[in-house]
Amino acid sequence: MRTRPNTLQTWAEVLLVTGRVWLVSRMIGELQQVPTAPEGSDFVSHRLARYAHRHGLQALDALIVDRDLESLSRIVAVQHSWFWRESEHFVFLIHHIGQRLRQGAPLRIWSAGAAMGQEAYSIAIAVLEATGARSHDVRILASDLDAVALDVGRRGHYDARAVEPLPESLRCWLRPNHDAHGARTWRVRSELAAMVEFRLANLLHLRPRPDPDTPPGLDGPFDAIFCRNVLMYFEPSSRYAVLELLASRLAPGGLHCL
Repeated sequence: MRTRPNTLQTWAEVLLVTGRVWLVSRMIGELQQVPTAPEGSDFVSHRLARYAHRHGLQALDALIVDRDLESLSRIVAVQHSWFWRESEHFVFLIHHIGQRLRQGAPLRIWSAGAAMGQEAYSIAIAVLEATGARSHDVRILASDLDAVALDVGRRGHYDARAVEPLPESLRCWLRPNHDAHGARTWRVRSELAAMVEFRLANLLHLRPRPDPDTPPGLDGPFDAIFCRNVLMYFEPSSRYAVLELLASRLAPGGLHCL
């Protein structure tokens, strides 16, 4: 008698050996025009396992058979993020560009794979904290291939979970709010919104500099580039292509944060 898998690890193993992880990875990769690793990824495997554990294998298979890419993309979405994630990176950024900040020099920073903008706004918070609320000429580009996520970032309205990791002392840069159901939410202040520009872009569709076809705003050079938790979803050859792209857009002495 066959038993139902009872742990997420067991579910992940079942989905992997039966090819479901690879199949879903390929389907979503085709939708987003992102080459994925032949075996899928541990992240996709974990997300699918969690869904199958909650809803059953038949429910997952129904989505695959129907090619319900919208639902499958939501299941394995990488858009979950939060403010002040891996906070030591923001501290190091300010240390790296501190002298130029104090001198009021123009600075450009790129948050590549920005999802809904929490990373870009966290960079803006770090800059404003370091300059005593004077942003000078600091521009932050937030790019992603998900137009829906970028719209969320432009609105700058987040639920309490996304803001929870942000230290209390830094929450002054957001305004408390409530959604239609009365739940606590937060909205970024105008000072942050003015520093961040959101732009639709697929990293694999951009070419290294110099490239006259690069859309304005994406050509660089950038004094710092954040591309965290992105490359691990690509196949190896695509990772190298993205790294070459990012390196070509980094200003001399710039900071590259992976």
